[in-house]
Amino acid sequence: MSSIKHVIIDGKLIAEEIIEKLKKHVTPKEFIGVVSVGKNNASEKFIEQKRKTAKLLGIDFRIYTFSESISTDQLRKNIEDIANKKDCGGIIVQLPLPVILNCDQILDSIPTEKDLDVLSRSAYELFLNNQKVCPPSVSTFCEILSRYQPMESVSQETFAVIGNGFLVGKPISDYLKLKGWEVTIFDKGDDLSKIKDSDVVILGTGVPNVVNETMIKKGALVIDFGCSFIDGKLYGDLLQPTENCLYTPTPGGTGPILVVKLFENFYKLNKKSY
Repeated sequence: MSSIKHVIIDGKLIAEEIIEKLKKHVTPKEFIGVVSVGKNNASEKFIEQKRKTAKLLGIDFRIYTFSESISTDQLRKNIEDIANKKDCGGIIVQLPLPVILNCDQILDSIPTEKDLDVLSRSAYELFLNNQKVCPPSVSTFCEILSRYQPMESVSQETFAVIGNGFLVGKPISDYLKLKGWEVTIFDKGDDLSKIKDSDVVILGTGVPNVVNETMIKKGALVIDFGCSFIDGKLYGDLLQPTENCLYTPTPGGTGPILVVKLFENFYKLNKKSY
């Protein structure tokens, strides 16, 4: 990727293109149920983004809000009740959940065939085995990679994944390993100076501005999933502006694509012909 110069990837434009493709398919009649617990301004903003996309696609989008005092068992039961509705085609549990709740148990209560985020263990295992429905971070990564790097030569690239969380780092790392591509995973406390050896850098730490352009190879592709709010302003992991590389900005980079990839999963799970 040494020939790449300073280019900012327009995630909004990519998302709009994917929405137009989805509009060419028959809209599933099933609804999407979003489970929200407690009050979180950031979560409310993300839910609103999803609601707007659902409206563009003509999808029935229902938000179920629960008190932060709810127990793990009760929330699991509520999720099961929503999922068991005959016309439910997908469940989204908006994260983060209150710390008093058992997140793993709650996510595992989502039926595999309705898990749009691929967060339950059963859905994730299926992803590892056939990759038909991928975690949104993985399909977002693949979407960007396919647009800016010829797939016939991508296996020759070296990848660095910074952060090993279950939403971004782990699923993308697992995907890269399944493909047999060369990947180095950096977790908290690791020496980030070594990412300069990588052609493609995936960021998912949630630490604002933890990486800057001096740490990145000239011409590298940087896909930033980082998301942090400081005084109401959204920041990514990458310090901007950045020159001499191809990167996703924050906001307006991976975020809009992640949202539409959820809906792409909804179409795949509810339309055999998709």
